[in-house]
Amino acid sequence: MRVHKDGSLWRYVRASMTLSGYLPPLCDPKDGNLLMDGGYTNNLPADIARTMGAKTVVAIDVGSQDETDLCNYGDSLSGWWLLWKRLNPWTQKVKVPDMAEIQSHLAYVLCVRQLEVVKLSSYCEYIRPPIDHFKTMDFGKFNEIYDEEKSLRHRNSPPQE
Repeated sequence: MRVHKDGSLWRYVRASMTLSGYLPPLCDPKDGNLLMDGGYTNNLPADIARTMGAKTVVAIDVGSQDETDLCNYGDSLSGWWLLWKRLNPWTQKVKVPDMAEIQSHLAYVLCVRQLEVVKLSSYCEYIRPPIDHFKTMDFGKFNEIYDEEKSLRHRNSPPQE
C-alpha cells in the first residue's frame, strides 16, 4: 500500500479506479511500480486519514456483501453441465461466480480484518446504508440506489409541522 503526498493527482485518482481485469494498472513514473486500487489492501483507509491528522473519520461503507448462494460443484466444472442447468427450466439454477465477482470477493476478503479494526476504533463513525442486495459493480443501477436512499431519508426524517 502507498500513500501519495505529492505527484500527479490525475494519475493516482486513475490508479484508484484500476480493478484487476477491467483497467490495466498504471506505472508510477517515480519508481516504476504498478498502481492499482488501494482497496485491495485497505478498503477503508480511516487509519491513514487519522495518521494524517483527522480527528474523526466518517466512513460510509458501500461495498457489497459476501455471496452465500454459490453452488458447490466439486473439483471440476463442466461447461455442458452448466449450460444444461441454465437452459433447462425444470432444474435448479446454479450460481457460479464470474471474474468480476471473484475479484470483488478477493478484495473483500483481504480487507475484512482492517475493516473490523477501523469500525471498532474510537475515531471512526461507521455508516452502512441498506444496499446489501446491490453488487459492487452495479453502476448501472445508480437511479435505483438513489431512489432507495432518498426513500430511506424520507422515512427517517422528523415529521414536518
